[in-house]
Amino acid sequence: MKLSIKKESIIIFSFILMCISVFFLRWYIDSNLIAYVAFLSSAFLFIFFEKKEKLDIKKIVPLMLIIIYIFINILLTQSHPYLFDDLFVHTILPFSILFFFTKYFNSEKIIEKIKKSLFYIFNIYYVCNTFIVLKQIAVKGFMVRNFSNNTFYPDQIDGLFGTNGTHRLCMFFLICIYMNIINFSSENKTRNKISKLMFIFVLVTSLYISAFNDNRMYYLLLVVFLLPVVINKIKIKKEINKKTIMKTLIIVTSIGTIFGITYKYNEKFKNFVKVDIYEKNIQKTINRANNTRTDSSEKGEERLDLTIYALKNGNGYLIGKGIGSIVLYGDSNLPKHFGLCETTTRIYTGGIIYLLLIAFVYTMYLSNYVKRKNTIIFTYFFGTIIMFSIYARIFTLFDETFLISLLYLFLATYLNNSQERGKLWKKIIKEKWVQFYHMYQ
Repeated sequence: MKLSIKKESIIIFSFILMCISVFFLRWYIDSNLIAYVAFLSSAFLFIFFEKKEKLDIKKIVPLMLIIIYIFINILLTQSHPYLFDDLFVHTILPFSILFFFTKYFNSEKIIEKIKKSLFYIFNIYYVCNTFIVLKQIAVKGFMVRNFSNNTFYPDQIDGLFGTNGTHRLCMFFLICIYMNIINFSSENKTRNKISKLMFIFVLVTSLYISAFNDNRMYYLLLVVFLLPVVINKIKIKKEINKKTIMKTLIIVTSIGTIFGITYKYNEKFKNFVKVDIYEKNIQKTINRANNTRTDSSEKGEERLDLTIYALKNGNGYLIGKGIGSIVLYGDSNLPKHFGLCETTTRIYTGGIIYLLLIAFVYTMYLSNYVKRKNTIIFTYFFGTIIMFSIYARIFTLFDETFLISLLYLFLATYLNNSQERGKLWKKIIKEKWVQFYHMYQ
């Protein structure tokens, strides 16, 4: 019996359900719908549409290495009371989201549909969510749910992303930035203009909001994720002219002016820059480098301290305490906030090799979005995945895996477009050179 349902329809419908789960349901309830949709739709599509497809050895080998490593880890360690939760709920289910994206979003037709529809939907959502976030900054408790679970209010300043959703908001900032960048060269003039205006709006508001929801990591991630754009501009132009210098000066001056005015007149922003960024990070790093004594009660960056704890107390340099040996977040036998990021739990349970293997598999799948990838692109993807694993729970939480998959889809779309424009630019230069050569023959 032939299926009347089109493969493309299932993919789009599944994606819509995932979006509803991440961008709307999570505010009301911490829904796991996204994971089960991805798992079931991937299984359905694979069984009914991909029966005869040959297995890609390059993708299978790293997965087999992880399976072998997990098997050895279970044999060598003893305590596994949370093995099912650790392996199935918090490893296999999130991976099914990654698999769904990288397997079924490889069609240019589907990517173009998603890109066009999400451009307006995400920009409207961003504007609405930003007004909610700004209201939350001004009025404590506005549209905040389950505040009693975490009384640190900055963690709740995320709009519709729900309880403790600042990591998701940070990822959404980067998604919107790249989504608008890839529409700069759109043939649709309206979309072209909107994308440039929205890029500036997202950039300014995201920088401002991150000062109030304790999202220091966003500033570093923003710089790292804008590097490909800067490098690409330099590569294509290959020369600096007056127009380029003027544009750069205007942009730098505008950002500097906005920063200066906000720093001078907004006490909260000033305190964030002075204390959270400079004293807690830059000054502390300088003191450590110079071996300067600091107050023994003074704590460093929490994620770094917890990662060091996992390495030292969890046998992290070797095979860890055992996969499934702890609750991945909120274990009463471990320090407060342990499990805040992947580097803590994965190193503690399976050792640093386990963390690197998972990061490698994620990198391998996400880099498949790029048509002509090379060692530099793969290394860049791997480096940024490690950064995210230090910052958030991208291998454990379903919605974070979803947002990461979407972010790298847009990043890869930009890289693919840049590669095409680079080829076109080289062709134009070659044609002009041939014309010039023949003129003087």
